[in-house]
Amino acid sequence: MSDQNETRPTRTLPEIVRAYRTIKREKEEMRTAMWYALLREPRFDPDVLADDANLIDRRMLSEEEREKLKLERQWRKLCDATDAIEAKAFSMFTVDEREELKQHAKKLVDEAHALCLRLQEYCPTLRSDGFDTDELSHFERWYGAQRDAMKRLSRRWDNWEDVDNAIERTGEAPDVAQSEVVN
Repeated sequence: MSDQNETRPTRTLPEIVRAYRTIKREKEEMRTAMWYALLREPRFDPDVLADDANLIDRRMLSEEEREKLKLERQWRKLCDATDAIEAKAFSMFTVDEREELKQHAKKLVDEAHALCLRLQEYCPTLRSDGFDTDELSHFERWYGAQRDAMKRLSRRWDNWEDVDNAIERTGEAPDVAQSEVVN
């Protein structure tokens, strides 16, 4: 039986990024739907109910605190399930595609960090003897640009961290991840 990589053409970086964004969007949509379903009609796994019964016996928490804890535990289990689905989707990427996606995300972080550093180098200062309106508006624009650059850096860092964690969660050897589809 031939390897999947031989039959599938190599994907370009934009295709890999598009597939990654689709996976993330579907995961978030699934989590949102599951959260509202859990709030509308709570259904709990047996182990969550057993933990709650143990808390009732020990009279450790109030009724409201126990309900909140049950929801949190069930939500964590649902999040773990969506993480497993995401990991399975990521296992469909080849090792090269995963590495390319990881490098692309890191490159975006590096670019955002370089922009922040460049903006810091050109930090305007206000004179102590007074300032005019143009100087203040320039100062305000610079701080706005610096804030936006920091937000961009934060978003890109979170994105790179998500990519890295998702790839780590696949938890499979490269040859197993590629051959799973074939089998």
